[in-house]
Amino acid sequence: MCPWRATANFKFRKIYADDTGFSWLGLKRLPSGRFLLSSSMSKFASAVFWFLCLALFILGTREA
Repeated sequence: MCPWRATANFKFRKIYADDTGFSWLGLKRLPSGRFLLSSSMSKFASAVFWFLCLALFILGTREA
């Protein structure tokens, strides 16, 4: 297995956290150099991820 090192630079907020000071992409840079992802953008990213997983599953299981 290959560890995914990109997650070391991201920190996720609680789902119902107050979102202030984020860019339009939902990111904020912390003093440590890490990125903080807003709760609304993290919900959107997870929905896109699961939609892509479902699409790959459907494409992989349909008959030729």
